[in-house]
Amino acid sequence: MATTPGARSAPAHRWDGAPFCVRVDARGNPGVAEAGSWRSVPDRLRAIAAAAVREHLPHADFLWRGEVDQPVCSVRIDVRSEAATTVAFISGEPLETLPHDLSRRELEVLTLVTTGASNAEIARWLDISPRTITTHVDNLLRKLDCASRTAAAVRAVDEGIMLVPIPVSRRDELCSTRIGRVLGAIDHGPARLPGTPRVRLRPWRIGAAVPASGPGASDAAEMRRGLQLAIEEINATGGVHGRPVDIEVTDIDIADAASTRAAIEQLADREVDVLTSAYVAHQDVAHDTAAATGIPYLHAATSGAMEERVRNDRGRYSRVLQLCPSDVHYAPGFVGFAGDLRRRGLLPTTSRTLVCIQQTSWQLIDFGTAHAQALADAEGWELVTIDVADENGWTAAAQAAIAREPAAVMIGSYFVDHHIDVVRAVRDARAPSIVYSIYAPSVPAFRERLGAAADGVVWATTTGTYSDAIGLGFAQRFARRFGSAPGRSHAGLAYDRAHVVAQAWARSNDFRDFDDVVRRMRSTTYRGVNGAYSFHPETGVAAGFRGPGDDPSVALAHLVYQIQDGRQEIIAPVPYTTSRFRRPDWLTAPAR
Repeated sequence: MATTPGARSAPAHRWDGAPFCVRVDARGNPGVAEAGSWRSVPDRLRAIAAAAVREHLPHADFLWRGEVDQPVCSVRIDVRSEAATTVAFISGEPLETLPHDLSRRELEVLTLVTTGASNAEIARWLDISPRTITTHVDNLLRKLDCASRTAAAVRAVDEGIMLVPIPVSRRDELCSTRIGRVLGAIDHGPARLPGTPRVRLRPWRIGAAVPASGPGASDAAEMRRGLQLAIEEINATGGVHGRPVDIEVTDIDIADAASTRAAIEQLADREVDVLTSAYVAHQDVAHDTAAATGIPYLHAATSGAMEERVRNDRGRYSRVLQLCPSDVHYAPGFVGFAGDLRRRGLLPTTSRTLVCIQQTSWQLIDFGTAHAQALADAEGWELVTIDVADENGWTAAAQAAIAREPAAVMIGSYFVDHHIDVVRAVRDARAPSIVYSIYAPSVPAFRERLGAAADGVVWATTTGTYSDAIGLGFAQRFARRFGSAPGRSHAGLAYDRAHVVAQAWARSNDFRDFDDVVRRMRSTTYRGVNGAYSFHPETGVAAGFRGPGDDPSVALAHLVYQIQDGRQEIIAPVPYTTSRFRRPDWLTAPAR
């Protein structure tokens, strides 16, 4: 397993025989382990990699000799630029047999031949007879299929068949060259040996906690597909700094605190570079668990309660970002929408009553009913709130709401089943009330299950996919890739989330410097398919756009949709509208 991010300890002084691929800077400081552990890399190898960075050598191949009882290690150094810095990736793996079937002594002799030493000098330095050296040279010329010592030396350098450290101090002969200064690094393209390790850069890893079952399962499928499409597109253009991006997915029971904690810990154990999740009942547990890992955490819980928690403990939650405005905007938005319809003469009744049916099984949900109550009082509405704690209580709650003959009913829940129960109750009663849902109709299952009965439903979301060229282009690519149109919220949000992270990685000097990565996300606006993402400096919450006075270029629009003829049409706010409000077909009763 790769080393813990940011770990620093006394480096090993001998190779432990394990394969490795590590990142080293110009001062020899070890960074993230792409494979294995940097503790497998002796000091001398790290110094050579650092010298390769300083000497601007693009690559180096050589053979490292460990202890007598160890195999030879085939080493590859690649120097690369990442953001504003240059680093070396040094990889190594043991060789069961030496290249060209050379013996260890023949390899020592060949290495000294590359320095230009004579047979007599090599014999003296290795403390063996000149005749034995002659025999070794004859053997290695035959094995390398070379006619001369010079040809053998050239091939050894080209193929990286040089033993490091060089057996004796003869390496001083090379000190006038860059090759000598990095002890065997080469400044032209080598002919690669089949056994020479290639640098396989560890991918950037996005960890996603999504439910495989339960009330959020159909929504989770949208999240996974949006994330997958984003990663495929990022990788198709070369990844980030030449690294591919990968997904680590783990299951989560969104209603269970222990499952929430376990899911985030599992992703951290897999050494992901960013944690993500959608909405969970115990978002406080998710925040605390993610904060303890130190890994950046991007969630979409739309939680006003967690927004305040972060504001009040910014140090602890400095690496936590909320990808959408909070739920506290929903009920005020409902009151504002009803008031706008009344002013335009579009309500089906003169009733001054509004009803908000809201789930209370998740303690951290706050739809902003207190603020909505103040707005309703100011505009002459009676706002009635009906709480639903029982999963099977939504039909009864809808019937209680209908009995009050309201102008509009808001459904405060994130789950499709709850909304379907209320819509059916209103239709069956032919109630003269507007149905104003939040979020759940974004999930394709809502329209699939209701069919034509979904027409007329109005719904709002703090993050939804626009119907502009950017949003429509995403929808077309999604449909080509997965054979169905995306939902209008979390598919786009998951897609955008990957790009927000990739943009920060691309601009960071060190993708495992988590504070730097989060600073890049906080300081840079990203325009995605769901709008523009910019984060509040104190709460880490994405800015929202609700109408005149807000800046749509740095915010996510609080979109209001209506399902019309089976299509999702945006009816507010301008400039994102694609249609106007239509009176639903169940409103057959005359206005009173």
